[in-house]
Amino acid sequence: MHAGTRWLGYSTAHGAPVIGAVVAVLATANLFVPDLGLGWYADPTLIALGVAAILAFAAWLRTSGYLGTPHVLIGFTALAFVPGVLSAGANPYAQSKVLGLVGSFVMMLVVVQLLARERPRRHFVVALAILGIGVALFLSRYGETVTFLGRTSVAGLNPIGLGRMAALGALLASLAAMRTVGVRRLALVAVAIGAGVMAASTGSRGPVAAAALAAVLVALLVKREGSRILRILGVLLAGGLGLYLVAGLGLDDPGGIGRLLSGDSSGRNRLWADSMAVAFQHPAGIGFGNLYEHIALTPTMATTGDSQYTHNIFIETLVEGGVIALLGLVVLLVASYRSLRSDSTSPLGASILAVWFFALINANVSSDLVGNRLVWIMIGAGLALKLRDSQEARSALAVVTPWRRGRGAYLARGDATDSRARVRSADPE
Repeated sequence: MHAGTRWLGYSTAHGAPVIGAVVAVLATANLFVPDLGLGWYADPTLIALGVAAILAFAAWLRTSGYLGTPHVLIGFTALAFVPGVLSAGANPYAQSKVLGLVGSFVMMLVVVQLLARERPRRHFVVALAILGIGVALFLSRYGETVTFLGRTSVAGLNPIGLGRMAALGALLASLAAMRTVGVRRLALVAVAIGAGVMAASTGSRGPVAAAALAAVLVALLVKREGSRILRILGVLLAGGLGLYLVAGLGLDDPGGIGRLLSGDSSGRNRLWADSMAVAFQHPAGIGFGNLYEHIALTPTMATTGDSQYTHNIFIETLVEGGVIALLGLVVLLVASYRSLRSDSTSPLGASILAVWFFALINANVSSDLVGNRLVWIMIGAGLALKLRDSQEARSALAVVTPWRRGRGAYLARGDATDSRARVRSADPE
């Protein structure tokens, strides 16, 4: 879309940064924003979702209400989740989980409309990097290790969420360093190492491992950039570990790096085995939020009452939503991955694919379906490419919906380039 196009009263040259920032906040606010106790009207997630929904609805109207394959896939998956929703528990955790799942599907629809173009996608990645590095800096300046027994935190926030943000910043900084030279590369490598160190100081193993694995997977899939990524990854791992060993940070604490290097699974192995046993007994699902009624709770688990989940989105979807819900989730993930993989030859595409891997890996070792919001956002980012492609194919064929004819529909001139430009001019970045 050309730079002069206006949308909602302002140029898309200014709109793209707004969209990128709003979607980035929507994707990560639950990881690092504390509860200020100001009520729902001051909740950053609801504010970001409201703004994003308005922008997405405007974008959808500009495409004449076009519904493509991504909308159909999201709709069918939502239907697959309905049985689990209808049989959800009556406890507070289950009810909040149902509301969160509804919000997750709305977020996917919003992101599909907003991230179909390159400029918003680029600003989205930049905003994620800024937020991640910012959290790492905040941890380095204000972090304390008292609340969570050696695990660095701020304002009593969950170290896992803070660890994810810092690790995300380290991942994106390392990928950016790969595409620069000289002093800028050295600066970005230093930032990545620093963010990685702060991620490790939270004692959260999942985020650190997810960032490393995401970089390796992108290196293997994007051959053009593989050797550079592997070199930088090696520098990050060696440098971060060396800094910890030299400084002696957390090695004698029950949290921090000591916990990071331990082989303890925090009870995940038993939890997954028990959950799979329940899934085999209830292939249609037990209902969202009902896991606590079907497994034996350890003393540690009992302290959280009915807020029990498997810390693995595939097992969680299977045991609570049933086989059909799991199939729907897998279809969404495969569709989004295929689109992102085909677009990963560009530096921007490789970065977005890395974030997709990062989110999915984390979602299979920690938190629940609602808490792993970044997964839903990245599914939407992948499906947004599919929407873009289907819109361009629709433009090339000059398919005109009947209800537009009264408003002066156009007929194709046989020039696919011309018709594609028309749709792009109507579909804001």
